[in-house]
Amino acid sequence: MEVALFILYFLLFSYLINKWKFLHSVPFLYSQSLFIVKIIAGLSGGYLYMQYLDGGDTHTYMKDSITLFQALKSNPSHFFQLITGIEWQQEELQHYYRQLRTNAEPGYGNIFNNSMLFVRLNTILCCFSLGYYSIHVIFMCFLSLIGLIALYKVITTTFNPVTFILINTLPGLLLWGSMMLKEPLVIFLLGLSIYHFQRSLRNINSGNVIGFLVCFSFLMLMKTFVTLLLFPALTAWIINTLWNKKWLPVFTLTISSFILIIIILSTIDSRFNVFQAMHNQQIVFLKFAVYYQANSLIELIPFSPDALSVIKRSPEALLTAFRPFPGEAKNFLQFIAAMENIYILLLLTFLISKAKMVNLKYKPEVAICIATGLFILIVAAFTTPVIGALVRIKVPGILLLIAGLSAGITNGWAKDGSNSFNL
Repeated sequence: MEVALFILYFLLFSYLINKWKFLHSVPFLYSQSLFIVKIIAGLSGGYLYMQYLDGGDTHTYMKDSITLFQALKSNPSHFFQLITGIEWQQEELQHYYRQLRTNAEPGYGNIFNNSMLFVRLNTILCCFSLGYYSIHVIFMCFLSLIGLIALYKVITTTFNPVTFILINTLPGLLLWGSMMLKEPLVIFLLGLSIYHFQRSLRNINSGNVIGFLVCFSFLMLMKTFVTLLLFPALTAWIINTLWNKKWLPVFTLTISSFILIIIILSTIDSRFNVFQAMHNQQIVFLKFAVYYQANSLIELIPFSPDALSVIKRSPEALLTAFRPFPGEAKNFLQFIAAMENIYILLLLTFLISKAKMVNLKYKPEVAICIATGLFILIVAAFTTPVIGALVRIKVPGILLLIAGLSAGITNGWAKDGSNSFNL
């Protein structure tokens, strides 16, 4: 049954890749090949997790989704409450939640916890997958493919196989962005959020605005810190569009103003002290890692919960984001992560050396990607003292950084920033 369903969904998604107008900006051969490679990566990642990590997050999410899905047969009203989070505190629902491994901390039954939200989404998906892991992987691969192509349509005008391959063949992106994890869904929402935002600036209509608000809201639920770091760049993009000035001074002034506002608010009211929040998150993550005996702990970046300390330590955090270094690898998975970091650093060097400023002059989109990507890498390194988690959390940052710099080696940008893709 699983094989039949897998073939059915593979053919269905392949048909959509070939026929869906939105995806036509990338030739079918490239998009279909990427889809197949992502499926292989996603299934291989699931196998590696089972072999080396006793299942890890991906199989935990799967088992928990099946646990909730089983309520559909026994008590449909309970199933509805479980997938919506409505009155989740009721005693008759607790025997479901007590079976969940995701439900490791108080409050994880709440709908606004991103891990439980992901479990709930996959519980709904079980209605189509019948609980087969491989089917969930193929859905995640298709969703992330949509997000990747949406982001690609933002940063370039005409199809360029070099930039497409550079962006989409990063080892970590292929692995974490194809497995049954939150990362594929984050990539899907991130790409569509930026895409619909760009469309809204060019043509304000209900479809573009609603598309952005829906994707951005779900992204907020799945990865709050990514949306918060994206917000200043989006604001700068609006100002740049209204003023029609060169994007570099506008972005510099806007983002600097945001940082200044954050510093002032952090001083006035402790509830808005984001630096304290980062410091607290670092401590919580460390306690969590020690409790579960994580074997890839790295030394914490020492910083005080204030703006000066965070700014001073940011270069160190950016360097830490590219750990593990080759000499630090303790097992096969860490060695692969170290090799990927070397590849990324070499790729970044290549893109910077080959970038043509004339290609970037009229593209505020590139500032969106680069600035947000750097912010994500820095915050991830400050708050994540575990290599195994860091290599996944930084995926959106690496994706945006590579995408932004890749725009510098593409050709054909019009002076008005218009996009020749059939959007």
